[in-house]
Amino acid sequence: MLYNKPLLIFLLLCSVVLLAACAPTAPKTPTVNPDDLITQAAGTVAVQLTQNAALTPSPLPPTATIAPTNTQAPTAVPATLPAAETKAPAATSASAQTKDAASFVEDVTIPDGTGAAPGVQFEKIWRIKNTGETTWTTAYSLNWVDGERMGSPDSIPMPKEVRPGETVDISVKLTAPAKSGSYQTFFRLRNAGGQFFRLDGSGDLWVKIAVGGVSPTPDLTETAGAPTASPTVTPTE
Repeated sequence: MLYNKPLLIFLLLCSVVLLAACAPTAPKTPTVNPDDLITQAAGTVAVQLTQNAALTPSPLPPTATIAPTNTQAPTAVPATLPAAETKAPAATSASAQTKDAASFVEDVTIPDGTGAAPGVQFEKIWRIKNTGETTWTTAYSLNWVDGERMGSPDSIPMPKEVRPGETVDISVKLTAPAKSGSYQTFFRLRNAGGQFFRLDGSGDLWVKIAVGGVSPTPDLTETAGAPTASPTVTPTE
């Protein structure tokens, strides 16, 4: 069967049109304007700058400086600090420092229990030895500390300088009490610094008499020798 050539061409064109109409249409890619891109970027930068400005705190105003009222010139700090001050130790007692010591040798007069008439005056003499490490000067003394005073002074100065190992006789004038009885009084050594020290570390010198018996002889009351003591008499109550 023979076809007309123009008709055939027409039919082919119609088929092509129909196929083109039925085929899916591809999405069109929008055309981007460069000016629009520049405008959009500028707007984004402006927004970012605005946000940063909101987050950044405002600078504080400068703090006013108060001028000092003290006009005194500052003290210069030494390049080398001074060494710490050393406090001197507290002074110990004079006896502890000088090691004063003494021992009893003998009663030169008025042995213990010697009889005495009421109101009679007499002189008691002791012989003692310097057993310490210091020299006793006349600033040392014998001091009344306890017992029946019998008119004793507060202190009797050392009669001479006494070196370690030497002996000395020291005396005191006393008055027997008016009432009969047995009486005793005590004395203690004191150094130049005012510190007391005892015989052999623990003892004192003392006088012990019996009033109402035989009174001391003139030798016992007036001299510093070593006469025979008067007999001891038991006092009468």
